[in-house]
Amino acid sequence: MAGRAHKKLLQQLETPAPEPPSSEEESESEEDATGPAAAPFNPFYLLTDSEKDNEEGGSDAEEPHSPEAPPPPPPPAGSSGKAKKRAAAKKKKKAAASKGKGKAAAEGDSEDSDGGGGAVGAADEAELDAILAEMNLQPAAAAAQQQAGGDGDGRALLAVDIRALKADEELRRMFGRVVDEEDDGGGAYAGASRRVRRLAARGLLRRQALKPGAIITPRDTWSRFDGGFSMEAQGVTKEGKQQFGYVFSQGYQAVQDLYEECQATFDPNHVAALLHSHPYHLDALLTMHDLYRSMGEQAYGEEMLERALYALEMAWHPSFSPAAANMHVLYDDANAPLFICLSRYMQGLCRRGLHRTALEVCKVLLALNADDPLGALHTIDYFALRAGRYDFLYRLAERYGGDGSAALLPNFVFSQALARWYQEQEAGGSSGRGSRGGDAGSGGAAGGAAGGAAGGQQVPPSGDLLVKAVLLYPEAVVRLQRQLQSKGVGKEAEWASVLRAPLFAHASDGGSASLAHLLDIWVERQHLLWKAQPIQDWLRAACRRAAEGTAADLPDGLTAADWACVREQSFPASSENEYGHLRLHDYSDAVARIPPEEIHGMGGAAGAHEADVAALEAEMRALAQQMQAQPDITEEELQQMNPLAALLRSLLPWVNIGQAPPEGGADGGDGGGDAAPGGA
Repeated sequence: MAGRAHKKLLQQLETPAPEPPSSEEESESEEDATGPAAAPFNPFYLLTDSEKDNEEGGSDAEEPHSPEAPPPPPPPAGSSGKAKKRAAAKKKKKAAASKGKGKAAAEGDSEDSDGGGGAVGAADEAELDAILAEMNLQPAAAAAQQQAGGDGDGRALLAVDIRALKADEELRRMFGRVVDEEDDGGGAYAGASRRVRRLAARGLLRRQALKPGAIITPRDTWSRFDGGFSMEAQGVTKEGKQQFGYVFSQGYQAVQDLYEECQATFDPNHVAALLHSHPYHLDALLTMHDLYRSMGEQAYGEEMLERALYALEMAWHPSFSPAAANMHVLYDDANAPLFICLSRYMQGLCRRGLHRTALEVCKVLLALNADDPLGALHTIDYFALRAGRYDFLYRLAERYGGDGSAALLPNFVFSQALARWYQEQEAGGSSGRGSRGGDAGSGGAAGGAAGGAAGGQQVPPSGDLLVKAVLLYPEAVVRLQRQLQSKGVGKEAEWASVLRAPLFAHASDGGSASLAHLLDIWVERQHLLWKAQPIQDWLRAACRRAAEGTAADLPDGLTAADWACVREQSFPASSENEYGHLRLHDYSDAVARIPPEEIHGMGGAAGAHEADVAALEAEMRALAQQMQAQPDITEEELQQMNPLAALLRSLLPWVNIGQAPPEGGADGGDGGGDAAPGGA
């Protein structure tokens, strides 16, 4: 054996040039020829090989690079950069070769596992499912498949786009770099007091990096969340959703008792002092939010609300993710702050014009509890219209609740028609004008290319959708025009002849208090969307078609009597208002203002004064509607009326003091179109 090794060594030393290397050893030979000095050959390495290895000549090129060989000496100080580049190329080629070998090995392992390790993989999956079941958790894919009313691709209907939950992101999409430049110029303490900014300029304030939430980005002036409450898993509902709820510690309960003592003093300064020591107390933050809004300090009010919502986010369970819309939260005293904060934050976004973000927050609010305790279902269509999410509006009306029950709500009936009209306008179709409400015949064909399909079905033209809405709820048109005319928007002379038709003259809510309340909510929330002159013309043409058209001219051949039966079955006559908990004030962009002298004594519960203001506004609105329905005053009524009340009432533009109503009244007369508002 030693003789053979010695003979082979002499042959290698006497060989003038090595044979051409293979593709795998090409980079090594190049480095040996042009790179730094190679490692010296170790002859004793041949003594450790077997006789079979000595007889094979293919492994000699790799023997010097075995782990037993000594490491190569470092390159000289004056080595050129070409050697380094070639060495780097060599490493890349080796990495690629090893990657290919690893991939092949992985494929071989996968084949082996498919052949004999399938039982092991199934056992691991079963064990993982058992652990998830024990922790009352579900995989995201399984939860998405269990969602009722989900899309065809398995995505939940109310699934939230996390990227659209940030208000700052929508501002950047709307205004670009202007927002970033303003933020950079204002500094981290731009919204803080003068004392805080002065301390920050001296470097006496140390900024804390707070963890951002999914909805709220904390400000640098906020303190770190100190806990006090957290969210815990509470099992699985019948629908397969994971249920969560907030729990409060004993320390937080002690602070809550202190807040109630401050509340009993009716001094908001005591509540503000409580926030200095406990900056994340929810009821105190909501109370100060109401107070600042009533004073007109919108910036401070929004900061209080954002801080409360940020604290609720920081207490979320690790498995709680509203993006998948597979979570459920009960609406009780412990969880009510989450719903209230989301609802008010959504309203604030709407007033700022951030409708895309408001739509995503509304999705979260509606997905957390299908009972919809705060009426998010009656405003989500408005956000979808303002954000241009028409396809989502169609799907929601068709699939919400699994039975499409939302399709008969007044707001969805009119919003679908308006969304279709917007799509036709964007596609260059008809605006819905003409003897049949425009028919939208050409617009329907053009709008189909604009995404007007829901659930694989073609959406009807906007004219047909609007005629159906008018036939189903004619009272909605009467209330809408009354609201617009009170603001000086609608042209009464053009609408007088239309509203005198029997369909609108005898329109009512059918004695249903629930329907009357929903109509008021729709008018208050969406009347500004219907004030544009093209939309007014389109609506007026649809009203004429609904009032004068025959069964052959109406959509689906259904008359007003047929739609009246549908309305009576959906909203039977009842004095009980199922939606009485929804305040009309919450669907208005107007903010209630309270005089400064009334600020003292507002240390009550959050939203208490807003309820009083909302009740007062509702009473004034009902009185105005009653006065507008009977605008004329006779001599006898004038003599029996309080002089001051008579004076104030005489200032109203539609009141005729001491004049009898014109002949024909509101039921007849050809001259009603040009008559005074009181005669119409």
